[in-house]
Amino acid sequence: RIYAFEPVPTTFAGLVSSVQRLELQERVYPFPAAVTDHAGPTRISYSQRNSLCAQVTPNGLNKRIGDTLSHALGITLDAFYSWSGALPALMKIDVEGSEPAVLRGAQALLSRPDRPALHFEYNPVTLAESGESLAAFPTLLAGYKLYYVDDLQGQTFPFGAPIGELNDIDWICNLFAVPIGENSESRWAAALADAQRRIAA
Repeated sequence: RIYAFEPVPTTFAGLVSSVQRLELQERVYPFPAAVTDHAGPTRISYSQRNSLCAQVTPNGLNKRIGDTLSHALGITLDAFYSWSGALPALMKIDVEGSEPAVLRGAQALLSRPDRPALHFEYNPVTLAESGESLAAFPTLLAGYKLYYVDDLQGQTFPFGAPIGELNDIDWICNLFAVPIGENSESRWAAALADAQRRIAA
């Protein structure tokens, strides 16, 4: 099962339409909400021509993002889990600078022995726009090891390379966070080896 959270009204409508057209109603569950670190109304900046870069902007419209300011329900993943009982195996986070807020709202999930793996975008520009500090990640991801996925610059680090200090990265990239623990790390090693074989082929 996939639980998909989308706060932009037009994008949410497109998501629902795609789920219905592909007959995935029993597998994909869309929710019109912004995942963050608190419950309640929140503001979203986006472009009606391209909402892929929509951003939570509590202080009003971010004109770099777009020309439209909308409101959405903000929820935390801990609250969603408490309500639904849905324990994720994998969380994919791409929220244009609100990644630390998502993680703060999921601290109960991320401290469990069976905590999920994470795939997230790391973007120093949008993090700064959101008022987030890069120093927040080591604390929020204390139970994880980080590995490199890809970037927009032609693969600065190899796919699957371990990441030591996030402060050394000042470009946009995608990272994978693996829970520290023998079972999780062995599963990651096997998945990484399989992916590297596929890429090489």
